[in-house]
Amino acid sequence: MEELRDQVGETVFLGMRARGGRVRSGAKVPSRQAIRYDALLDVSDPAFSTAMGRVLLAHWDPRALDRHLGQERPVRYTDRTVIDRAEIRRLLVQIREQGYALCDEEFEAGGSGVAAPVQGRDGMVFAALNVATPSARFPAKRATVIDAVRGYAAMLSRRSGHYGGAGGGGAPRPGI
Repeated sequence: MEELRDQVGETVFLGMRARGGRVRSGAKVPSRQAIRYDALLDVSDPAFSTAMGRVLLAHWDPRALDRHLGQERPVRYTDRTVIDRAEIRRLLVQIREQGYALCDEEFEAGGSGVAAPVQGRDGMVFAALNVATPSARFPAKRATVIDAVRGYAAMLSRRSGHYGGAGGGGAPRPGI
C-alpha cells in the first residue's frame, strides 16, 4: 500500500465488506501531500456510493446482492450520487467487466476514488484496494491511478494465492 501511495501520491485504503453489505476501511496509508483525502478506519459506509463498496457489491453472491439492493435505501450524498437501483446494477456489471470502480464526488463532494478487487486463492473477492484523491487533482491522474490500483490489486491477489485472471474482470455473473 505504501508503494502504491508513493507511486500515485494519494491516500490508499484497503476495505472489506461489513455487516449489511456496507464497506469498511481496514487499513490506510495517507498521502504525504498537505491537502489529501482521508477517512476514519472501522467506520462503515454505504457500498452503493463508494468505489470500494461497488467493487465488493459487483463481486458479491448474486442472491445476497439482490437482497441487499432490495433492502438498501439509496441516499443522495452529493448531487452526483447514483441512487437509481437499475443504474447501480448497470454500474456493477461495468465494474466486473472493466476490473475497477470509479466514484467521482458521489459520496463526498471534493473526493474521488478508484478501487479494484483483491481475490483470494479461491478466486473470491475478499477486499478492495482503493486510491482516494481530492477531486481537483483527479482528472490529471485518472489513467495513472486506474492502472496503478488495478496492478497493485492484482499483485495483492497473487500474494493471497490467486493466480487466475487479473483484477476480477470478465463476464458478469447472472443476477446482477
